Amino acid sequence: MNKIKETRMRIKMSQKDLAKAMGVSQPTVSDWESGRKVPSGKNAVKLSQIFGESLDYLIYGTDVEPVVHDEDIKYALFGVRTVDDDLLEEVKRFAEYIKKKRDEQAK
Repeated sequence: MNKIKETRMRIKMSQKDLAKAMGVSQPTVSDWESGRKVPSGKNAVKLSQIFGESLDYLIYGTDVEPVVHDEDIKYALFGVRTVDDDLLEEVKRFAEYIKKKRDEQAK
């Protein structure tokens, strides 16, 4: 099954609702889901944002770790891209510590 359709169905969204959210027609969504057409780059990004899934997953069915840049982390954590690099490194170390603790607890 197409990942666009699979994801849409998983979140219990109709083709009509997705089309409205995307600003396209319902037949366009149907074409994407059937593989008759591929979303444009702009629409693919919008699908990714609506579904909270990577483009690779939605279009190709693969789940690839996204590349995250320091500027993206700064923006996500602090709402700005101009955060002292030392503070960013401290936050990264803390995140790694938390992940390690969770992994240990899962064993």
